[in-house]
Amino acid sequence: MKNYTSTLIVLTLTLVGLFLYLYVNKSHESYLDSQHALMQQSTRGAARIIELYIRQVRQRVELFAEEESGTISRLSRAPLEEALREQFTARVKQYFPGYFAYTITDGIGEVLLDDLEGKVASLCQTDIHHFAAGQDQKVFIHPNPIGYHFDIMANWRGPDGGSGIFFVSINPVLLARILDNSQLHDHELILLHRETPGLIEVTADGTRSELQGKVRLDAEEMARVGFMAEVEGTLWKLVDLPDAGLFEKHKNLLQRRAKNIFLVFLLFSAVMALLITHADRQRSSAEKAVRESRNQLEKRVASRTRQLTAINDQLQAEIRERQRVGKALKHEIAERRQTEEVLRDLHEITSAQSLPFHDKVMALLENGCRQFGLPIGILARIEGERYDVVDVISPENTNEPGAIFELGDTYCRETLKADGPVGFEHATSSDWKNHPCYREFGLETYLGIPVVAGCRVYGTLNFSSPDPRDRRFTTTDVELLRLMGQWVGGEIHRQQTEQALTQERNRAQRYLDVAGVVMLVIGADQRVSLINRKGCELLGGEESDILGKNWFDTFIPAEAREGVRDMFVRLMAREVVLPEYYRNPIQTLSGEERLIAWHNTLLQDDEGNITATLSSGEDITDRQKSQEQLREREAQLRLTLENAPIGIVTAGIDGRLLNVNPAFCNILGYSVDELTRLTVEQITHPDDWDDTREKYEALVRGDIDNYELEKRYIRRDGAVIIVRARAGLVRDASGQPLMVVGEVEDITQREQTEKLFQLVVESAPNAIVMVDADGKIVLVNSQTERYFGYRREELLGEAVEILIPERMRDQHPDFVRGFKHEHKARPMGLGRDLFGLRKDGSEFPVEVGLSPIETGQGLLILSAIVDISERVRIDRELTRMRTYLKNIIDSMPSVLVGVDREGHVTEWNQSAEKATGVTAEDAIGQPFSKLFPELGSRLDDIQEAVRTQTPMRAERLITEKNGEPCYSDVMIYPLLSDGSAGAVIRVDDITSRVRIEQMMVQTEKMMSVGGLAAGMAHEINNPLSGVLQGSQNIQRRMSPDLEANRRTAEALGIDLGLVYRYLDERGILGFVDDIQQSASRASRIVADMLAYSRGTSADMEPVRVVDMLETVVRLASSDYDLKKKYDFRQIEIVRDYDPGLETLVCDHTEIEQVLLNLLKNAAQAMAQADMPRPPRITLRTHATDGYGCIEVEDNGPGMDEQTQRRVFEPFFTTKAVGSGTGLGLSVSYFIVTEQHKGTIEVSSNPGEGTCFTVCLPLGGDAAS
Repeated sequence: MKNYTSTLIVLTLTLVGLFLYLYVNKSHESYLDSQHALMQQSTRGAARIIELYIRQVRQRVELFAEEESGTISRLSRAPLEEALREQFTARVKQYFPGYFAYTITDGIGEVLLDDLEGKVASLCQTDIHHFAAGQDQKVFIHPNPIGYHFDIMANWRGPDGGSGIFFVSINPVLLARILDNSQLHDHELILLHRETPGLIEVTADGTRSELQGKVRLDAEEMARVGFMAEVEGTLWKLVDLPDAGLFEKHKNLLQRRAKNIFLVFLLFSAVMALLITHADRQRSSAEKAVRESRNQLEKRVASRTRQLTAINDQLQAEIRERQRVGKALKHEIAERRQTEEVLRDLHEITSAQSLPFHDKVMALLENGCRQFGLPIGILARIEGERYDVVDVISPENTNEPGAIFELGDTYCRETLKADGPVGFEHATSSDWKNHPCYREFGLETYLGIPVVAGCRVYGTLNFSSPDPRDRRFTTTDVELLRLMGQWVGGEIHRQQTEQALTQERNRAQRYLDVAGVVMLVIGADQRVSLINRKGCELLGGEESDILGKNWFDTFIPAEAREGVRDMFVRLMAREVVLPEYYRNPIQTLSGEERLIAWHNTLLQDDEGNITATLSSGEDITDRQKSQEQLREREAQLRLTLENAPIGIVTAGIDGRLLNVNPAFCNILGYSVDELTRLTVEQITHPDDWDDTREKYEALVRGDIDNYELEKRYIRRDGAVIIVRARAGLVRDASGQPLMVVGEVEDITQREQTEKLFQLVVESAPNAIVMVDADGKIVLVNSQTERYFGYRREELLGEAVEILIPERMRDQHPDFVRGFKHEHKARPMGLGRDLFGLRKDGSEFPVEVGLSPIETGQGLLILSAIVDISERVRIDRELTRMRTYLKNIIDSMPSVLVGVDREGHVTEWNQSAEKATGVTAEDAIGQPFSKLFPELGSRLDDIQEAVRTQTPMRAERLITEKNGEPCYSDVMIYPLLSDGSAGAVIRVDDITSRVRIEQMMVQTEKMMSVGGLAAGMAHEINNPLSGVLQGSQNIQRRMSPDLEANRRTAEALGIDLGLVYRYLDERGILGFVDDIQQSASRASRIVADMLAYSRGTSADMEPVRVVDMLETVVRLASSDYDLKKKYDFRQIEIVRDYDPGLETLVCDHTEIEQVLLNLLKNAAQAMAQADMPRPPRITLRTHATDGYGCIEVEDNGPGMDEQTQRRVFEPFFTTKAVGSGTGLGLSVSYFIVTEQHKGTIEVSSNPGEGTCFTVCLPLGGDAAS
């Protein structure tokens, strides 16, 4: 017995040691594989982001060089013009985030102007000369005494024919941010110079200048690089450098864990040896006592004869019982052999590739009927209360496929409720005799299981008989049925998945077919492998006529064929960089040539090999012809403008002259280059500028369509001329002001002639009326005739009262007497409204000036009468316009504040009132820094803007409001009016926009993390499968029921039954079961992670409520952030499910997102509060008024009424800064109310917890 015990202990320790050794090696291999996959994914993803960033910057530089070619050309000719240079520099800074400097060169690369204080380094100059020579620019980091940077270059061509290179130097700080956001924990992403081994360009900490002397990777670090990816368009390669010893630490950790487990098993083995030794000693003592008793019994044989006879009878009965047990064991062995045969048959059925699914199911049903001894086998499809027979085996075909029953009339309703196998052998002798199925069909025996396809219940697989079964269903029967149900469900789910993939593939083809451009895929063999409907229409054939054809031989004209083919071949060989935009002619099947503009991308396999090109093409044949016609028309228009007899000029909306014709140059005496450096204000006489500016600004604002005025210009020689100017506004395609076009005519001589004529004909511009001492009219001028409508002869000799309204005539004599008494020139009716009376009886407002004239005939009174109708109208219009402009300013969402040179407020709109709570009446005259203390530091900027007449902008100023950061853009516009300088300050609250940008960045990171999590989940499945398979094999190898185990035990001289009994009593079998259950639980968690990370199809379908809630609880329990900060598993989960609410029609992925968000919020709220009671979350379901409701209730700190009112607002959060975006409940509200036509409500009291209730329509209304 002692030797047997030692052998058992050694065998157990050997098995444990072997298992731990395999576990360590397999886990470490899986860890290395997952780390390599993560490094590959993160490195390629970061490299792609950097490529897109460089490409975007290059496009912006090219676009900027094209838009600002005129300014660049002027700067190249006059680099010392400070005003133009400062304005251009401000424009560059605004246009390029991360701007470091810019440089302008001529066509051969010689620097004309730079923003590097003349310190253009040799690397930059070399890059410039290579680019000027036509070589592709490869981006890399340039060291410079001012700062490290990289350059992006573009060609510029000015309107005057000048050309050269314009490039912008960019600070690489954004590259460092990309690396920081993309690198894995315990890994570092580093940009290295491709042509200088180990030279560091950029890390997450910055460039070489910021790495404290660490500028190269040494040999050990290069050997440690896990993955490397080249960045196209640059001289960079991106490497992933894991921390030193990372993999060794992981393996050591696994080994320590295995060692500890082995030591625990060793300790158990020692204890077991001691206990068995003690038991042997007790057994020896007992045997000795038995021998002594036997001696005593032999001495008393005669007196114990009857007792021995009774014992003999008892032994005979025991022998008969053992014989009966032996027969039962033989029967069980026979059954197991039969089960093995059934399993072999099951494997042959399920693995037969040639059999269709229906035939496999029928064979499966026949096999099950034979194994269970039941004549009826059915695969049923269940939808709601409908029970459809899909496939059936029954005697004499009593049941047929397609038969329909009520679910309540079948035993399968209870099978679905049990969510597992259900079986009974004799319905009459149990409660099943009361079931409707028994009363309807008289089935005595039943064995069934739910069939689950994916996450949805498909139906049931069941076997039955109208006769009772003579033996009970065994565990083997149930497990066999479970295997059948799992295979059927898996096969159905696979077919459904394949059908969905086919539909998705067809949908993608339809998307391509409805595209408005040609979509074309050309394989490495130069043949067409995919083309959409637009491409077929363009080429003039069906898809079958095009697919498989050599693209270049069939569809490229002969004269362009070899050039285009050569480009494709070099592209597939990676000898050239893929051009993003390419134009070439094609030839249709009918022989017609068309010009196509292509946008291209490369298709690669998993190993990075180029397999094909994907191109989207647009037919630009007609557009090209139109552009040629447009260029001809432009040339004709330019010729017309140059020969026009009047001046024609275009100016920007800022008043700067853009283009002029020769006539305009002749009028002002300037050259074209001189004029295009000036503004409208600089050539306008100062006294006429206010009127011109008012008209110009009104035109740009859109208040008027055009204007005409006479004004004075100052010629180059200083002479003042009079011109008639007409101007109109030109808008771009989006309706925004683009430029102002004007016609200018020199009318100096004409004006002088007209003035001389007026002086001769009329001595005054106003109505002149002279009366004598009797009040009779003695003199009028032509203006009087126009004012009053009388002819001159009709007025002479008449009393002056003829020109005065009747209601004022009674007061007129008093005015006359008062004037004669004072006897000096003065206005008449000062402070009163005076009116003149026309011949037709109409009145008009006037101003009257009186002057006494002494003559020989006596005192004459000279009256100068001014018709102020227009002035009154203008005053009223000005009042209306002031009110209108005030309303516009007040209605603008931006804060608008006008200030003078000292920073005192002169204008204050309603947005400013709302932002500060100060009324305009109180704000006028106050210092701006007092009303906006957080912007008080901008007073110097205001004065600088006024001094230089240059707008200034400050972006993303951070202030604090109610404890939260707020972001603002501040723009300062200088003003100069009536000689008093000032500025308009516009403040825009961009907090929402910044938060949206932050959310987008976070969303991109979370999408990347989700992809990584899905990949890790797939990798975790591998060791889990090994653990599950290993534990199952241990159970099988220790079972005394397997013939192979018994043979091996007999060969070793071991009683396998005693070993199994020992393992069972010592709980070792339970330990193996625990291992299997833990691995199964981990497998379910991985499956939930994979399901949750998959994209949603936005399809509404019935979902089991309890399954969905349990999935969400498992996801929350395995959430890393919750475990790290809040330990969700320590929260008590109370389940109060309504059995009447089984399913809801919804998009389960979106509703799981809502419920997971509610659970996480509850956990975070309870963790952050000082809870006097254990945390608890209650999940409750119920149905009411046509809605199915799910409640998530916690016993946390609760909310006040103000928080409840705002809880669903976007960006509102009660968490600490950086702990959340404030969008979770807002998104949940949108999903429930908009996507599912349901409701979500919150009820809470401070200190009493919070309850969120989500209600969805029971009838599936959300699907509409």
